[in-house]
Amino acid sequence: MVTRGLSLQQTVIRPAALALASNQQAVKVAVYSLLFINFCAYLVDELSHYLENREQIASFIDALPYFATSLDELGWFGLLAIF
Repeated sequence: MVTRGLSLQQTVIRPAALALASNQQAVKVAVYSLLFINFCAYLVDELSHYLENREQIASFIDALPYFATSLDELGWFGLLAIF
């Protein structure tokens, strides 16, 4: 039903698009929040493994394998920020 003087876009399409955009934003925030929680969990786990073995680590380069998953997720965060 179209009200006189208002187009179909003003009465139906625009409110539906705003509702869809709002739902998409909520999903995006939920996914990014879960991804950040996952990153923190991996970081804590990898940090504990690093601290257990820090006497055997001679340099910064030797420590990088202990943080492989966290560094990988940081790369994904970078890609998300770019796109």
